[in-house]
Amino acid sequence: MKLRFSFRLLFPFLLLILFLGYEPIRPQSDEGESSQEENPPVGQKDKYAEEYESNCNFILDLLTPVRDHRENYKDTEIQKKKKQEKREAALAVIKKAIVGKAVTFKSLQVMNVDSEKTLSANGIRHGKDLMAKIKNDPQSKLVAQTNGEFLEAIIRLNLAFCSDCWKDTGRYIVSYEIPIPKAELEFGIRFDGDGAPKMSIYIKKIFPNENQVLEIRKDSRLDVTGKVKSISYTDRGYDEDVGLILE
Repeated sequence: MKLRFSFRLLFPFLLLILFLGYEPIRPQSDEGESSQEENPPVGQKDKYAEEYESNCNFILDLLTPVRDHRENYKDTEIQKKKKQEKREAALAVIKKAIVGKAVTFKSLQVMNVDSEKTLSANGIRHGKDLMAKIKNDPQSKLVAQTNGEFLEAIIRLNLAFCSDCWKDTGRYIVSYEIPIPKAELEFGIRFDGDGAPKMSIYIKKIFPNENQVLEIRKDSRLDVTGKVKSISYTDRGYDEDVGLILE
């Protein structure tokens, strides 16, 4: 399958560099997951509200060093640059402190279960070709040299629809979100009521084999514990995204 790389795909993603980041998580001790009912009894609603508040406070406390340097529309270019430098420095400290540490979240809602995929031999070959083209392009060379993770994301994007470029690893990924109490299909942290700025929180956990995910059902609520593999944070100006990957 012959793939053609288009540099026009690269430029929209250059804008994302300004918003990429990584965040840390509070250390815990135990690993594992315990299931809860999909439709909790009325008596448990207060319990879920308390767990929701605990989850949200934990995330917000962790992100404070980075969120203290968010940009706003009144910032000059010099101020934006300085804030970006401070965010990157804060994120580096947080990531160093938390990656590899165990954390626990209560009453997360299961969104999906997917098989983990990695590049096949064919995908690696195409990926190397794309990487060479990006590095040899004057407009893309600087990005390739300074942001390896972004370069990897661009390559994965271009290979996304190449069916023979991927293979299953044998591991599985369960995706979770934090459900907002008393809200229909609302997730994350909403500030100051409906329609206000929102923080979306995407939590994924990697399981080593199929047996460990066979009993996990969509829309069920689970307590989730795992060691932090990576953390990401994106400030969209009005909304924010937080991504956590656990093992």
